[in-house]
Amino acid sequence: DDASWTRYLLLERQLYTRTSPLFYSCPSPSADGSGCPGGGELEEGATTFTCPVCSTMRCVACNVFSGPGTQHPAGCADYAARRNARDDASVHQFLSRLGNDHLRCPTCRRECEKDGGCNHMHCPCGAHYCSVCGDLLSATSPYDHFQDRNPAARAPPCQLVSGQ
Repeated sequence: DDASWTRYLLLERQLYTRTSPLFYSCPSPSADGSGCPGGGELEEGATTFTCPVCSTMRCVACNVFSGPGTQHPAGCADYAARRNARDDASVHQFLSRLGNDHLRCPTCRRECEKDGGCNHMHCPCGAHYCSVCGDLLSATSPYDHFQDRNPAARAPPCQLVSGQ
């Protein structure tokens, strides 16, 4: 019968829209709070979606609204650069309120807070460095830096624990 066929087609479409990597549903809110009913199939390799119902543009690669007047007015590389700069500024502002007990990794430039312990720092990027002078340390023998009695090295060497 027609009602069963219509129900079957509706369920088949719902299954497709939930499982197809090329189908994109509009994430925009609606006036009644239920969400925009728009959606559509993306072209292979497409990075933007324009809703056929509400005309909202969205970058599917970055998962943010895109187009003029948004946080993503140009390409993904521009958005990523501005987001990273904003995140770096926010982190730096937060850490500067904490005082001078934070350092920047010489390899990845990530800021780390030192709240005690020895002066050997190990960053999540894998770098080992000295919190006193900022020099990169050997990953296999980082503590040699604090015992270096080589005349060509700095004199005196950095202390492993400050105040000793």
